[in-house]
Amino acid sequence: MLVAEKPIAFIDIETSGLWPWKHEILELACIRRAGDEVVRWSRKITPSAIHKADSKALEIIGYSPEAWEDSISLTEAFEEMRPLMRGAVLCGHNIRFDLDFIDRNMKKATGTGRGFNHTLDTMTLAYEHLQEACGSSLSLARVCDVLGISNEGAHGALVDCERTMQVYDKLHRASAWNRLIWRLSA
Repeated sequence: MLVAEKPIAFIDIETSGLWPWKHEILELACIRRAGDEVVRWSRKITPSAIHKADSKALEIIGYSPEAWEDSISLTEAFEEMRPLMRGAVLCGHNIRFDLDFIDRNMKKATGTGRGFNHTLDTMTLAYEHLQEACGSSLSLARVCDVLGISNEGAHGALVDCERTMQVYDKLHRASAWNRLIWRLSA
């Protein structure tokens, strides 16, 4: 008897800076994959403290009031995202960063936390399989470069979810042969 594979929810956020106690989530995205079923979801979040934002972070994600015209509240976004995360293994690139922001804000915004999820980190997979090929950087951009995955549209939450899913698909069952090819091509 085959055991059904647990759903995976690839998640990514874009923020107004690096510090979860100071900066805010400005975009949330999730791709839930359960067997052949794939659900893509993303929302821009209405900022409440944009004056505290790091200007470089806003530049990187392309924030402008016009680009965020259709944004929704963080509470609404979490309520929409929660069913996609429920029962799934959460996967992200440097997922601890995303979860620090999500955990800090979800309880405050909705009154309840995200619950328990196992997690997978594609940065850990990259460390295992690509450390020599990537050199000193295991950023998503560098890992994608080494694996031949497009970086077009980087720093959009849904695009980064897609890229993370592609990295996961290439690395989670990588063979010694794959690792040798990546090492030699770098």
